[in-house]
Amino acid sequence: VDFVPSSNLHSTIQNVLQKERYYQFYRVQGLPHGLSSLRQWEEEQVYVIPAFERLLDYEQGEEEDAKNHPAQKRGKCATIQECRTKIYSSKHKLPATFDELQHCVADKDCIVFQSDVNWEGHFTTHSEAWLNKDWYVEDADLVLPVKKTEEMKEEAEEVDLDDVIRQEMDDGNNDDRKLSYEHPKRAKTIECFDSQRYEPYIVIPWCPYTTYQTINGEKVLNDETTTDHKLHTNPNISKNTHTQSIIPISPYYDERYHGYGKNKIQQISHLRIKGYNFHVLPEGGFVLHHPHPESNVKQRWNDGKHYKLHKEMDALYPKYLEELTDLYRDDLKSRGMIPPCGRK
Repeated sequence: VDFVPSSNLHSTIQNVLQKERYYQFYRVQGLPHGLSSLRQWEEEQVYVIPAFERLLDYEQGEEEDAKNHPAQKRGKCATIQECRTKIYSSKHKLPATFDELQHCVADKDCIVFQSDVNWEGHFTTHSEAWLNKDWYVEDADLVLPVKKTEEMKEEAEEVDLDDVIRQEMDDGNNDDRKLSYEHPKRAKTIECFDSQRYEPYIVIPWCPYTTYQTINGEKVLNDETTTDHKLHTNPNISKNTHTQSIIPISPYYDERYHGYGKNKIQQISHLRIKGYNFHVLPEGGFVLHHPHPESNVKQRWNDGKHYKLHKEMDALYPKYLEELTDLYRDDLKSRGMIPPCGRK
């Protein structure tokens, strides 16, 4: 693992998920199947974790080399120990907090991950705005008493939120005190993708909790509250075979992608075409790339003369997109997906 989480990342994820779920509850309460609708909504949300990298200082000769190769704007290290020595002997070390990250970026010792060599990879996150704390947008369709928005975080941390929601649904809003109201602020939603090569690091629902059975070669879910009713047909299963298995809520990586390259992009494309909603994680939680020597598999990826890995993975990706389009064709017609920027 070559990314280091910020010191607040875990608690930030927990708090944001609790708040977003609480707000969404107020949007669906009163509906005939409000709680089921809430669960379905939860299964379709993706939270993007802004990703940055720590640059290494140039050593003698490296800076001149970088001028001749503009894409290489970072110092190098031959071993992981050398990388650590360079990092921890420098001013910013590895930023662990949002404030430390801001200072590191301001001093140009940290940048958005690979923004100098692969702008498409994380541009859609708009990390510059995130660094300026542009984290939220008002939910114009939801109005809550100020009391709710002020007490919500403390309440969510101290009790089981499911119990709170069920109690609210049973009791309704019977509080007759005079309250002021406001639109709650929610995590910003990614409205469009700047590139099909977007490959952020994400938080998604995963825990397996339901089963499917295979009937006539098609996998059909037993739990009707789960949204994914269409999965790849397994050609190795007999048409008349009935099997059952636990599946994850969100799709796995496709195991045809191996070694290096396209694995994150393919999963993001799967989530996007499947209809997931993407949001940028607020409140300063991030991941930071730890410099390291280039791996053997990355060297093979870059060596197209002697290895086919790069060519094979590149050839697989457009075919994979065609498979996804066929698989979710009906869903795409009914609800679409996040569009490319500049199109609707």
